[in-house]
Amino acid sequence: MMENSSQSLNRLFKCLEEEREFEISGVSSSSASLILYEAFKHTGKQIVYLAPSVKRAEEVLNDVLFFRNADRKLKSKYSDSRTDILIPWDTLPYEDISPFHEISSRRVEFLCEMMDKEGIFIIPAESLVQKLIPRTSISGKKLSLDTGSVILRDSLLNYLLLSGYKRKDFVEEKGDFSIRGGIADIFSGLHDFPIRIEFFGDEISSIREFDPHSQRSVKKVLSTALFPVREVAYPENNSELLEVFDLFFEDYSDRNRLMQLRERFERREYFPGVENYLPLFHKTLETTFDYNSEDSIVIFEEKEKIFDEIETQYREATKKYYSAVEKGEPVIEPQYIYSGCEEVKKKLCGFKRVAISSISSGDDSLKFTVKRTSYMHVQEDLKSDRFSSVAEEIKKKRDEGYRIYITVRSENSAERMIAIFMDYHLSMGMEGRGEIVLSYTENKEPFPPLIIVGNLTEGFFIEELGIAFITEEDIFGKKHSPYRRKISTPLKLSSSFQSLKEGDYIVHVNYGVGRFLGIAQMITAGRTKDFLMIEYQDNEKLYVPSENLNLVQKYIGVKGSKPVIEKLGSQNWARVKQKAKKAIETMAKGLLELYADRQFSSGISFSQDDNWMREFENRFEYDETPHQIRAIKDVKKDMESVKPMDRLICGDVGFGKTEVAMRAAFKAVLDGKQVSVLVPTTILAHQHFQTFSERFSHFPVKVEMLSRFCNLSKQKEILNGIREKKVDIVIGTHKLLMGNIEFNDLGLLIVDEEHRFGVRHKEKIKDIARNIDVLTLTATPIPRTLQLSLTGIRDISIIDTPPEERLPIKTVVIKFNREMIVRAIKNELERGGQVYFVHNNVKSLPAMEMFLKNNIPEVRIGVAHGQMKPSELEKIMVDFVERQFDLLLCTTIIESGLDIPAVNTIVINRADRLGLAQLYQLRGRVGRSNIEAFAYLLVPADKDITDEARKRLMVIEELTDFGSGFKIAAHDLEIRGAGNILGEAQSGNIASIGYDLYCQLVEETVAKLRGHKEKLTDCKIEVKVNAFIPEEFIRDSMERVSIYKKISEISDFQELDEFKKEIVDRYGEIPLPFENVFLLSRLRILAAENCIERISDSKDGFVLYFSEAFVPSAGLVTHIATSKKYPLRFLDDRSMLVKTPLNNREGLNLALNILEFLKKAGIEKV
Repeated sequence: MMENSSQSLNRLFKCLEEEREFEISGVSSSSASLILYEAFKHTGKQIVYLAPSVKRAEEVLNDVLFFRNADRKLKSKYSDSRTDILIPWDTLPYEDISPFHEISSRRVEFLCEMMDKEGIFIIPAESLVQKLIPRTSISGKKLSLDTGSVILRDSLLNYLLLSGYKRKDFVEEKGDFSIRGGIADIFSGLHDFPIRIEFFGDEISSIREFDPHSQRSVKKVLSTALFPVREVAYPENNSELLEVFDLFFEDYSDRNRLMQLRERFERREYFPGVENYLPLFHKTLETTFDYNSEDSIVIFEEKEKIFDEIETQYREATKKYYSAVEKGEPVIEPQYIYSGCEEVKKKLCGFKRVAISSISSGDDSLKFTVKRTSYMHVQEDLKSDRFSSVAEEIKKKRDEGYRIYITVRSENSAERMIAIFMDYHLSMGMEGRGEIVLSYTENKEPFPPLIIVGNLTEGFFIEELGIAFITEEDIFGKKHSPYRRKISTPLKLSSSFQSLKEGDYIVHVNYGVGRFLGIAQMITAGRTKDFLMIEYQDNEKLYVPSENLNLVQKYIGVKGSKPVIEKLGSQNWARVKQKAKKAIETMAKGLLELYADRQFSSGISFSQDDNWMREFENRFEYDETPHQIRAIKDVKKDMESVKPMDRLICGDVGFGKTEVAMRAAFKAVLDGKQVSVLVPTTILAHQHFQTFSERFSHFPVKVEMLSRFCNLSKQKEILNGIREKKVDIVIGTHKLLMGNIEFNDLGLLIVDEEHRFGVRHKEKIKDIARNIDVLTLTATPIPRTLQLSLTGIRDISIIDTPPEERLPIKTVVIKFNREMIVRAIKNELERGGQVYFVHNNVKSLPAMEMFLKNNIPEVRIGVAHGQMKPSELEKIMVDFVERQFDLLLCTTIIESGLDIPAVNTIVINRADRLGLAQLYQLRGRVGRSNIEAFAYLLVPADKDITDEARKRLMVIEELTDFGSGFKIAAHDLEIRGAGNILGEAQSGNIASIGYDLYCQLVEETVAKLRGHKEKLTDCKIEVKVNAFIPEEFIRDSMERVSIYKKISEISDFQELDEFKKEIVDRYGEIPLPFENVFLLSRLRILAAENCIERISDSKDGFVLYFSEAFVPSAGLVTHIATSKKYPLRFLDDRSMLVKTPLNNREGLNLALNILEFLKKAGIEKV
């Protein structure tokens, strides 16, 4: 081995330099990726790697990125090089659907980079078939922007529109842009972050990257470049395109249909499927090889498979073309859009070619001896030394001189790995503490195994190179591969004010519910400012000054409830608010008493983690999200404490709550305790039983399930097992609460969705839970304000970071089309999945079932709706989970609570009749695994839908799962969360006073009960200073309202200064009237700290009016009497005159200085 290692590498490098065509054999999967990576390191040239499938291309990309990140040498030498994949369109030829916009952006990005950068460019066979826009369409449309350069803003706007960008209020996704005064925000397909360009006139004064979630700048850059974000972009002059259109379709017979299509091009419309007409936009299309430099090296993996796939794809496109022609559709011949096998082979002749194969086809090939490391899998017996064989194998390879790298997914996994193998006297280094050398070098002494945090598809040894990679999966079993496509970020709900529109219900804390009429600018007492207009009963109007918007909230009630519009001057609102306060106080007292009881109770103190626990955690199939890790630590800390645990884990379905619960269960079982998992429905019991059984299959843990579908003999067997401690974990419905259940040694109760149990069952749960640890799970989010106010009353862990591997759900809005529906369902069934078909009309469900059976006779259909008996509905759902049906035809009853990973297509009929929140929740029933999911939103084919429905459907189609549209839609989920944690009885109070005010009252009540001082009342400021946001600075009136609201709620200078920086960052330099808004807000904050409740002008200056909490200290009186700096004088014991006019900016600054002086001089508060 040692003698041949250097020779093997040198021969590889020599072939790359001298041979026009050669073969490398023996390598496959990750070992092939290592050879590819070494080839690039040596040559530094552009390498085009052809893969037989998209899946294989994704694996190569994953592995090459792993080697790049692990190899420190490359980071400096080729830091600017590119590694990426040309993903094909996610549509079939000639269908009326456009590729997902993120795919188009990534494709344009790939082509831009391949045109002028070195790197490894991975192309699956499917992408070789699609012809591409010519290089001139990209290079000719590159727009370079440099700090200090000049560009007319109208020219920039025109460029963006012609390049396929979409104008939005806020830039959140690739392809969005926004222009606000002297600021332009643009999210190019080439960048990880959007850019913010600030102008001084027509000169670019700065360019910054910004975070699309916070909208704050994160880094300055000197220059940037923009490219088109679509593969189809209309030219400035449309006449040539229309001429080409007429030539292509001069023989087409259906002139009416043709003219309808032509009119869409005349209107420059980006209609679904416009990409099928790509040849109309360019004189000639090109192939991927036209983008490569002449000295590029093309590497094939399994060459014959690649050519077979090209042939298959081209044949399929031809078939689809003739099918479209038969239907009379105006389509372009496939040879203009796709490349056949012979065309690809001809293009390849111009490049140096290397074939990679796992099996040699001749003696001249460069051979490597590769062995996979999956044989090292830990023994399946349950001995305490079950890792000994793995440890011995690693030691053996180490002593033979191999460089051994063990790959793990996370730092946590690395620490667990080190801890496990320390028991076998096998020390391991960590990345960052030792040198990583991927190419072979002579080892004079054994090289200690090194742990690298990263994801490698497959472990392997290469004998000739003396190198070994062992993956975490080789040792512990297969994990799911994370995708790079999406960065996980916590779901943060934006202010409900951002969704406020005229006509919406609105709540004023002091006057009650009214209707929002808009924003009005008025001059009062000599000053100009903005007011919020609210209409009450009898058309009475209330004008709320912008600085008092902290008293106003958008009304968000319980679904189905309609608020009562109040009458100004009536006492009814005071009574409604008082009733809610009393109910909240009763509820809060109960929670405080419960919490206090548990603080002084004594329960089980579980042991700290051992190797069994570490192994269990290492077998988790996914990488833990940060919030999941935090929740796990919270639970472990609780369980190891002597105080009984009572923790709530809150997170959406699929965010990882069950894994937290299973780790808690395993911890309990390791200490010899039994675990009861209580769920509200049989369907959830089945889901949990499957999940728990699979997760615990490698460990000596007995898991059973009790439900109505267990026969009597099985029930008896399980009951005996619980009594005799032969069952460790039992999962069940309310049957677990019955009197005949006798646990031998119950230590942990896990309750899923407690709010769905009845009152009697909840009381029984309380009885069981008295001195044991309790973990409660809920899928409905808890409002942030409630989380904060309940600190110290209820232990809550929030998991609101979606799993990293979750892919965006491909969402399309289409007119009801038999062929599209059939194909969508068949595509899902062919990949082994299941389908939801939502038809929200019980009466016409039988007709829809008949439609589906007639068109897809082979599909097995189950029907479910809310009018069924509970037992009948449960049976249908369980059968669906157990794959007795392929398709569930149902109403919106699947809206929440279901997590079936096999279901990855949902078809929603009459989607125009559903609200945004409903569509969001329904769509969220799919995409629960790392398999790409599809949502088809059907609208009527024969009639128009309302403008409002069209807007809703556009929002859900364009935005990813966690965009701003869904932050707004998710507020109704928070209301459910509030009701779930505080009790359903509180729902009526939420309905009567609105969700935001309800949360505010909870916070105030809890603070009061815990002895905290009440917040001081805001100061009313009556001065003759113009303070408003000019319309020309921020044109959107709702955005101005949202900003006023934010400023009015800020209570400290640091937060105010940060928000001011954000405004400057997003909109540019602040005009004088808006500066005054910030100054008045500073005055308001300082006034509250000085117990001042009103500041108003007087003929001699201005007067400070103090609240009843104000008591002047002796030092303050002395300071005022002796101060020569400020003209101050007490008028009485509650007011003070300042002999300075407060009618301009200087006066405001002086007032701030005076209030600072008073604060330092000393005020006592009672």
